[in-house]
Amino acid sequence: MEDTLHLPSGRRRARRGPMRGRLYLVLIFLSLFAFNLVNFLFTPSYEKQDFLLHEVPVGIVITSLLAGIWFRQFWARYLLVAIMLIRVVASCIVLPRYMELILSSWIFALGMLSGPILYALITWGLFSLPSIRRLVSRRYE
Repeated sequence: MEDTLHLPSGRRRARRGPMRGRLYLVLIFLSLFAFNLVNFLFTPSYEKQDFLLHEVPVGIVITSLLAGIWFRQFWARYLLVAIMLIRVVASCIVLPRYMELILSSWIFALGMLSGPILYALITWGLFSLPSIRRLVSRRYE
């Protein structure tokens, strides 16, 4: 396979390997980890056990799917997108339960409201970033 890509105007562009897509995967992992860590630190003490019971298994599944994408398993991307969409919907459904805490603490409000936005941005990135699409596509093997 050639190491250059021919553009219509006659110019050539070097073909990028899977490194950029993998960099995006690392950034997704670190952003989710940092978000969950900050949420855990600012969660009230009586809610920490529920938080851990929910987030640890979900974190393991998401990390496994990110590893699947890293190793070019195309199905892992679709499954991860489905989980992220479920998390966006679930975050919006659970939001009224915490309305009293949201109104009492602006930090907790910021954490609760930024969750669906972060998950939606990650979902958008998994679908629209060409580097990640190239990473899982069989066409570029």
